[in-house]
Amino acid sequence: SCSKEEDLNTLCSLVEDYSRTLLKRKDSFVLCPFRGSRLFTYSTIQDGECSDSPSDIISERNDTILQFSYNHCAGQSHGNAIPHSLRVECVAAWQEGLTFYLMGRVEDQPSSGGKYYCFTYKEIENEKYRYLMSQTGTDSCGELDFSAEKTYKVYDETKGIVLSFILYKV
Repeated sequence: SCSKEEDLNTLCSLVEDYSRTLLKRKDSFVLCPFRGSRLFTYSTIQDGECSDSPSDIISERNDTILQFSYNHCAGQSHGNAIPHSLRVECVAAWQEGLTFYLMGRVEDQPSSGGKYYCFTYKEIENEKYRYLMSQTGTDSCGELDFSAEKTYKVYDETKGIVLSFILYKV
């Protein structure tokens, strides 16, 4: 539930379950962990990996919004068969050991007042991709989970993904 209390001590006294509570000042903002433009591939439980056509994440509004643009994925029958996007406002970001967390509010669901997703990710020392990330369909955060609703391989901004192209002269 929401409260208009301004005093942090009063707010904290109202919290019953600290492990499931996020307090955020209305006038504060959180910078998203991925800035600029990055490519990613993703997997879903229903359709498996979609790596034939890399998608992209672009940071917007002074790096406080992430726009996930999912490209068409050949051979997939569910929601990934057509291009779609997800606009996420970054509301909290933190690190525990080597694991990073991002709590995001999905902006394109105003009827429910916004839906929150947790993204869990780790930096990987690998020449192919920079981060492994999982996304829950809920506001609960946990370990990096490859059985999550979506998993991602996020590529370094400067390296990207090397794709092979054939140039045809007409």
